[in-house]
Amino acid sequence: MSHLKYFLFLLFFLSVPITAQTKIINVDSKANCFLIPDSNVVSGLTPGLEYKVSVTANGTIFAPMQGVFFMYVDVNSQPNFNYTPIGSSFTFKPINGSYQIAPIYVDWSTNSDNSGSIKISISPNDKFNLNDVNTKLLLYLNESSGSTAFDSSGNGNNATATGTTIVSGIYGNARNFNGTSDYLLVNNSSSLNITNQITVEAWVYPTENKMINIFSKDGAYQFYIFSDGTFSIGVYSGYPWHQGVSKSVVPLNKWTHIAGTFDNVTKKIQLFKNGVLDNDTTDLNASLSSSTQPLYIARNGSASVYYMKGMMDEMRISNTVRTFSPLTSVLNSLSNKQYPKEIELRQNYPNPFNPTTTIQYELSKISTTEVKIYDSLGKLVRILNSGEQSAGQHSVVWDGKSNDGVTVSSGTYFYQVKAGEYIETKKMLLLK
Repeated sequence: MSHLKYFLFLLFFLSVPITAQTKIINVDSKANCFLIPDSNVVSGLTPGLEYKVSVTANGTIFAPMQGVFFMYVDVNSQPNFNYTPIGSSFTFKPINGSYQIAPIYVDWSTNSDNSGSIKISISPNDKFNLNDVNTKLLLYLNESSGSTAFDSSGNGNNATATGTTIVSGIYGNARNFNGTSDYLLVNNSSSLNITNQITVEAWVYPTENKMINIFSKDGAYQFYIFSDGTFSIGVYSGYPWHQGVSKSVVPLNKWTHIAGTFDNVTKKIQLFKNGVLDNDTTDLNASLSSSTQPLYIARNGSASVYYMKGMMDEMRISNTVRTFSPLTSVLNSLSNKQYPKEIELRQNYPNPFNPTTTIQYELSKISTTEVKIYDSLGKLVRILNSGEQSAGQHSVVWDGKSNDGVTVSSGTYFYQVKAGEYIETKKMLLLK
């Protein structure tokens, strides 16, 4: 390892990570500076989301290498390096892991009169659902297991899941709902008792034409999709509910960002689809009332109806009227994504392995999927996954244990993926 890479390696793994979705770093230029000791490691970025990294200069920088080294971890958990000159930018998608990207300013000059600084901006491309002071609920739904969906707003509005399946979403993971009994519940809190201005928003992937409640807080506000595909925000001030309804529809089997806003002063109701204003109305009789009821997600509150059938991701409620801009790179990425004809099962890695190995596969459409392990005699050893999964890439890890938690012996094993009517099987070798 070269001298530079050695120092970068130490800095990357010893620095204190700073959790951030959007990060601005200003680094003062210094003479004869090989590595800035206070360089920041940025963590907490959403896996799979595209980030734009920009490097600009303020003031005068004297250096033959006017730019920034970036360090990040690739899919094999090995440190990689990228050099970005001042005035340039690049995009990247972080993977799972504590340390995501480390910007390190390098100055090999011999001048002592540097008066400027380098500004490093790391921000998501086309991502609406970020945290700020007006965010009262923010569910990224990136959990890999468990019944708790953690609130990233800082208000402690965690959601408890009844049913649901964790699947791959538009940004990292998402939740899939069965349309009959799955939902999320957030206990009542003062931060969700919003009475002045409100914005509700979510990425949705409905798979059936039916009445769906996205958010439901009885006696206050609701956000829902009608059976004809139009969507609406409704506020309560005594029956009937007052609502605005979209002009366009939410398509089936496709990710769509929808949002609704209401201003209790101007009485204006706005609806947005993929960042584009869809409808703008005023209802002078509408009013946003106080309520002590819990917040239901993916079903109506007290009535226990209007369950979501499909997936949801990146959900946010704010106590302000937000504005949006049209999505570009996210929608282009979704529309240009190429899926396999049916299913593509890849060779496990590592292979041979001990004690764990990763199995990767890709689905062409949302499917009921099973991943099973068999021994050389055809006996079922382990069920690694069983449930509905979205189209796209998936992976699962086998720890070399049976369904009973017993560590299996060395030998040849077979892993099988079944998606709908399609089945594919491959061989792997466990060596101890």
